Amino acid sequence: MLRNGFAWGIGVTVIVVLGYWGMSSGAKDSGTQPCSQGAIPAETVADHVHSVIQADRTFYTTHVVERMQAKGIVVASENWQETNTLPLPAQFLSESNRLAGIARAGVSYRLISLWAINKRNGPKTPFENTGLSVQRSGHDRARAVLASDLCR
Repeated sequence: MLRNGFAWGIGVTVIVVLGYWGMSSGAKDSGTQPCSQGAIPAETVADHVHSVIQADRTFYTTHVVERMQAKGIVVASENWQETNTLPLPAQFLSESNRLAGIARAGVSYRLISLWAINKRNGPKTPFENTGLSVQRSGHDRARAVLASDLCR
């Protein structure tokens, strides 16, 4: 169950990354349009970014958080900054996004849900809402559907 939720969360993250990549000021100001000839297809970029995010979260969860907690060295907690503990995997992703923003890489990502417990984690734009709805409908290639929407 946890792995299915994790995979679903990563799929949603890819949709968000795709949206920000396609609409980011970096893509618009670079002189090349995301759907122009010779550009890397949006779906390919989304697949690459998804792979990196998924690998980072999996590594952090299994080789840092679980290992440290099993040895009783340190725990992960929601208020990690105040209690000098490890951030939870979702917070790790959020902090990674913050640091990517500082680097001005032109990419942004976050975990979102149609049923977010915390209102900050819900869709903020019609594009994100559409992406979550397409993902929820079970389309195997939801990213391709959204990528084609970016090129219109």
